[in-house]
Amino acid sequence: GCDRDPVDIGTPEGRLLLSSYVWVDDVPRFAALAHAFEVASRVPADIVRQDAVAFVEALRPVPGTTTLLWHSAFWFYLDADQRRRLASAIAGVAAAATPSAQVAHASWEWPSDHRSVERPFALVLRRWDGDTRHGEPVLLARGRSHGDAVLDAGSQVLEHDPLLD
Repeated sequence: GCDRDPVDIGTPEGRLLLSSYVWVDDVPRFAALAHAFEVASRVPADIVRQDAVAFVEALRPVPGTTTLLWHSAFWFYLDADQRRRLASAIAGVAAAATPSAQVAHASWEWPSDHRSVERPFALVLRRWDGDTRHGEPVLLARGRSHGDAVLDAGSQVLEHDPLLD
């Protein structure tokens, strides 16, 4: 993974910093964060200090694996040029997909035409296999921004990509 300014949750300072973003009375979110810290202590992840566009541009699908691009509550922080560049980088990785080196892009974001706190986020999956899957957006669920409440779930192929349109 990548982040412009990653937080090392392996340190007390990193855990304290992330905990400071949670409202003091939000006990369920503190519990979820504590669980995430516990999982992270058992399942290490390499996070590089890098811009998302540069990170994705450097990705190459690996035979025998599926390369998963994932982001959540991130897209709306990008300006139009950054969105366009990142979408182009994702398309570049997807174009290199093969049946043995597939690519998937999952996002939990506000649809591009509905950025409002009253509107639900959409969990959308796009898959490429160099053969039969060509990145069609599939809506898997809609829910609240922090993922703590799913409003509905299913599997619906969308005519337009709610993230990229």
